[in-house]
Amino acid sequence: MEMAHTGPRIYIVGSTLLNYELISFWLQHELHAECVYHENSPSIDMGSEDTNRPCIWLLDCFDSEKAEVELRFTDFAAIHSFRCLTALFNVERDCRLSRFVRKYKIRGLFYKNDSRLSFLKGIRTILKGDLWLSRKVLTECVHILSDEPNPLANSIKSLSTREKDVLQNVASGASNQEIAETLNISIHTVKTHLFNIYRKTNVTNRQHAALLLQGNTEPYPMGRGFSSVRLTDGG
Repeated sequence: MEMAHTGPRIYIVGSTLLNYELISFWLQHELHAECVYHENSPSIDMGSEDTNRPCIWLLDCFDSEKAEVELRFTDFAAIHSFRCLTALFNVERDCRLSRFVRKYKIRGLFYKNDSRLSFLKGIRTILKGDLWLSRKVLTECVHILSDEPNPLANSIKSLSTREKDVLQNVASGASNQEIAETLNISIHTVKTHLFNIYRKTNVTNRQHAALLLQGNTEPYPMGRGFSSVRLTDGG
């Protein structure tokens, strides 16, 4: 009798079968994950998914230009409508995807030259409920959001330069102590800036503050075991 999987379920889309077999063997060994392969964007009934079980979709962007990446993911999003945690891998580092990341709520970007350890750390980070995005992408998301004509953008614009610095550090997962050391200010000043950020943006905690940077104040789809959301420097 086949033993039931207790680890996360990881769907790998668009990769070659050989690459999939190598990646899945490694993830099964490191994470005890159940890996499922799809050559193209699948039409799977997500209604049967166990919502208490961590699940992530990895879309392979190898040899894909930005336009191809967006086209493929647009088709994928039309099927799954943001109901799953999604990350892109084999991304070109100079591929400008910040606007795309914000629009489709991408949970992580893995680049072609990322190490295996970095990739594994990123997968674990996303499965914990965090985001795996570089500080560069994070900063671009702030600028994109500030330029958009909506109430959320106005709340971001209302922040001072220092408050935006604090918000970016909060979103990257930094503690108050780490923010104080990075910005060379006192912890009391950090707390004051946080109070002002919460007041101006109408959020109540660090999780919602991080979500602001992707233009969303609603929680991401997540099952049991997902407790926080933060942007993590992925390189």
